[in-house]
Amino acid sequence: SKLKLLTYNVLMNQFQADRICSEERYPLLLNALEKHDADIVGLQEVTLAFAHMLMQQDWVRKHYYVTEVSSLALPLYGQVILSKYPLTDVRIVHLTARKTSVLATVQWEDRQLQVCN
Repeated sequence: SKLKLLTYNVLMNQFQADRICSEERYPLLLNALEKHDADIVGLQEVTLAFAHMLMQQDWVRKHYYVTEVSSLALPLYGQVILSKYPLTDVRIVHLTARKTSVLATVQWEDRQLQVCN
């Protein structure tokens, strides 16, 4: 069988917020993510505001396992993985003093897949 993957840079609005227009983009992005119905979604530059909106979505709560979205994992912004399959061994990997990546194992069929976002 096939696995449908999707990745998207949410684009944090820490700088140039007036040009990024997060309030208008976030609902459109959430609708697009729901419509694509991917098995695994990797999101980059996720802010706490977007993470909060994401976790309020019924389709996320009903169909996805989600990596940590607290202020510990996303101090200013960070990465989030959503998966329709169980996530195990989720880790935040520090690439530099300011950059991180999320690494998780996805239990898919009879396999364990490593996903890094």
